Amino acid sequence: MNTTLRSTQLSLALLLGAALAACSDSTNEPIVERQPRVAITVFEGTRPILLAGDASSSSRTRIHFTGVTDPIPDNLPGLIPSDENLLALGAPSISANCWRIAVVATVAYDQSQIVVMNRNGSGSEVASINTQIVGSNPEWSLDGTKLAYTMSTKPNFGGLDLFVTNLTTHTVTRLTTDERLDLAAMRWSIDGSVIYYTRRRVSTTSVPGEWVTDLVRINVATGAEQVVASGIVGNVTAISRAGTRVLLTRRVATTGGDSTEALIESTVGGSERTLVGSGAVWARYLRDDTHAVIVQAAQAGTDSNQYVVMELAGKTTARISNVAGEAKVDACLDFAPD
Repeated sequence: MNTTLRSTQLSLALLLGAALAACSDSTNEPIVERQPRVAITVFEGTRPILLAGDASSSSRTRIHFTGVTDPIPDNLPGLIPSDENLLALGAPSISANCWRIAVVATVAYDQSQIVVMNRNGSGSEVASINTQIVGSNPEWSLDGTKLAYTMSTKPNFGGLDLFVTNLTTHTVTRLTTDERLDLAAMRWSIDGSVIYYTRRRVSTTSVPGEWVTDLVRINVATGAEQVVASGIVGNVTAISRAGTRVLLTRRVATTGGDSTEALIESTVGGSERTLVGSGAVWARYLRDDTHAVIVQAAQAGTDSNQYVVMELAGKTTARISNVAGEAKVDACLDFAPD
């Protein structure tokens, strides 16, 4: 491995550990200073697989879908995921303490469901209704007891609304009605009482073809909503836990007259700063909003996107190595031991 890269990764690991050492988690897992952990979904031949391991690892552990249980009431028993019947896997989502992974699994037409498991593959269970389509990546509450996500309420992926699964009681609650939350970003508040989410509106004429986005907060207990900000130009991919900052991609012109996507961090109602000037695909805040996992488009002459963890204040990055093709990746700071 390149010495500079190794040094950067180790420095980032220590910085991440120091920055978050004061944070507590309801699981009371001991905090361990290590490099970022990753979960990756990718196709192996014609089958989707889930991998987990260190950011710089030359090899990672495959997480098998074996012994998956389904405690969600009224789910169809014939749709329990297994290695043999998986048709697709969405982007993985890692819990704040780095121990649990949630991923959307598809095993039949017009159907998908969330499966959660420990990062060693144990404790696999279904965490959503399995007769609809989950339309977003699952978003963990900070204490690891709940998941927020969008799910279709009509046939053919129609009527996307916001849902919450309580993993302790195995209950599914619908929070919105007829919101049509295509490509919505979501984020739990620190205390878990509020979810921030985005809804897309019409495109803007100032940046042709670009989306205009509203940022909304919803009280999980009452369902009361409030628009926090409107008219955000760009595709919002992540929201801070306080609902005061967002990560978004936005089209920008290149010197050759073409367009590319920049990654921007925007303070709601305030300033903006560019984190990645071109080729941005997607980004997600890590646990404490001081770091993000970022996906950048493949460079000319390569066939793989680039995946990094960025410390946002200084924009220093550590590469997530050994990721081939068009994978889907999430990362976290490693709190929980194996």
